[in-house]
Amino acid sequence: MTIDQAIARADALRPNLLGDGEKARWVIELEDRLERELGREARSLRWPEDGGVTLAAQGGYEDVYVLWLCARIDLALREYDNWNNMASILNALIDDYKKQCLRDKAPAPKQARGVWRRRV
Repeated sequence: MTIDQAIARADALRPNLLGDGEKARWVIELEDRLERELGREARSLRWPEDGGVTLAAQGGYEDVYVLWLCARIDLALREYDNWNNMASILNALIDDYKKQCLRDKAPAPKQARGVWRRRV
């Protein structure tokens, strides 16, 4: 998913009058946050130049950007009940994404051979 695709999908779900520049800033903010929390080097994305660059969350986790935008739009429009609901769904998806990234990065378990246990 790209920044432009995330904005288009969020606008389809939450029609609003907010500018695309503000929404792009929110997506870039989330991208930087995810990269930092996973211990990766954050890319310096700029919109509209990098509007077509593929974002980090892939493999079924692309919706994190759309949910983030929907939550931020709800917050900006003072739809606090919707924002609370979206925030809880979003936090669960972000946690799942981070866990999956850590599982993918973990080394394969080693097989213990020739290890003797002492019975007590």
